[in-house]
Amino acid sequence: MTKKSRHGGTEAPPRPESLLPVGTVYDGELPDRLRRAYGTTDIGVWSVAFDAYNNVVDIGTGKPWADGDVDDLAIGALEQTAAQCQKWAADRTEDQDREALRTYEEAAASAAGALDWIEHTDTVLDEVVDGTEGATTARRLISDHERDQVLATQREADGDTRHRKHRIEHVWVVIAAFVLALLDVFLLWKPLLGLGFQGSSDMLLKWVIGTAFAVGQALFIERALHVYTQAERDDVDRRDAVRDYNRELRRGALNPQDPGLDGVAEADRKLRTACRWLLAAALCTAVVAAVRVALLAGATGLPAVEGAVFASVVGLVLGGLVVLLGMAGARGNLLGDRLRWGRSVVAEVDGRVQEGRDKVAERREEARRHLLRADLIAAEATGRRHDIIAGYHQAMLLACSWSGADRKVLRRLEIEPRSLPVADHSKTLCRTVNGKLEAVDAWLANRPSPLPMAHSQAPLALPSGKFRLPAVRPGAGVVRYGAQHELPEEPGISPWLLAGSALVVVVAAVVAAYFAPMI
Repeated sequence: MTKKSRHGGTEAPPRPESLLPVGTVYDGELPDRLRRAYGTTDIGVWSVAFDAYNNVVDIGTGKPWADGDVDDLAIGALEQTAAQCQKWAADRTEDQDREALRTYEEAAASAAGALDWIEHTDTVLDEVVDGTEGATTARRLISDHERDQVLATQREADGDTRHRKHRIEHVWVVIAAFVLALLDVFLLWKPLLGLGFQGSSDMLLKWVIGTAFAVGQALFIERALHVYTQAERDDVDRRDAVRDYNRELRRGALNPQDPGLDGVAEADRKLRTACRWLLAAALCTAVVAAVRVALLAGATGLPAVEGAVFASVVGLVLGGLVVLLGMAGARGNLLGDRLRWGRSVVAEVDGRVQEGRDKVAERREEARRHLLRADLIAAEATGRRHDIIAGYHQAMLLACSWSGADRKVLRRLEIEPRSLPVADHSKTLCRTVNGKLEAVDAWLANRPSPLPMAHSQAPLALPSGKFRLPAVRPGAGVVRYGAQHELPEEPGISPWLLAGSALVVVVAAVVAAYFAPMI
């Protein structure tokens, strides 16, 4: 359905290709200049120009309305057209502006998520973790682990690789001790005490006595092994500290911490005592085993000589196993424990930091995708507004040309929208997102893995032996002198005690084999 214009025209339907509104098209006789432009100009541009011209000139008479001044009438008509342009340009791009704003908000949310992960990842290194010497922060543990790696490299250069060895877990020592106790109950105390399964109070008392003897022996072995392990490792660690101090002096270090020899002397004393307890536990185990085997051999009818030989061999082997178990439990040192524990903690922290880096990079890529899409939508909306404004400007030029008005009147007009709240908010949000992404990029670029790398430090080729070397602290004005320490001989189990213990085991086996047939 068409509408009549005030000059008998009809309102034409809009053409899809026109960005400008299509108003009233005059059906009557048009001036030549309007008719010529109609076929060569965009229908929207022509329609806007015709409306502006029709507000200046009476198309029926070809004269200005009310015989007024053309320029004055043109100013009023073009101001109306400029206002229409502002509203039309804003309305036609509002949907795109809102879509761009929503996409910018999604980009802002992703960028904020990346910053949240950055904050979370930065706190990982400050979290409290368990170290070998108590609770500490992950950052401090990583720093200590790096120094331990350097120290391990220096010790390996001196031929010390004890930190690479692993000791037997204490739980296995406990299990071995109680397995021996169980064997003693059924293979030694059962025949000695005549243990049976009769339900009497005397038999129950015998079982309690036999079990108590076996458990007591097991606890004695476990305690002796534990004391020896702790004493031996403590002695090794104190001696290693002195060797590290001597090495630092040879390298010319400034004021290294002097551990002194008092701790070494005390650790040596405790280790000698622990060696005696270990030898006592081994001797007890060997004697009990020898007696047990001798009794079993006598029960089977073997000659006393063969029983004594078998009992001696088994007793010496089991006693030697106790000694070897103690030595195996004392393998490694405190540095090795710190390195292994630090490696596990550092790997866990590195995994969490790497997870944080991955999450940050993922959120950053999401933000960039949303930002790129929003920029494209915003650019398309801006381009459409520019096209609409350019079309209106062309229409106003045509109206001035058709009406004969001075084109200078266009200079007074403002045809661009004065305010675009949605688009302006989008621009502000775009700048905010870009600033956040710059911070994210900088964090990713300057965030290396927390895993430290041990760097070898070659020792200086200085003469060995005891000498005094000045260690100067720059700027202090004071020279301190450090002297290398000569370590005493390392304590250990005496070969004479071992030989005497072996002789005791053989004598116990011979005696048990001799009296076995009488039991």
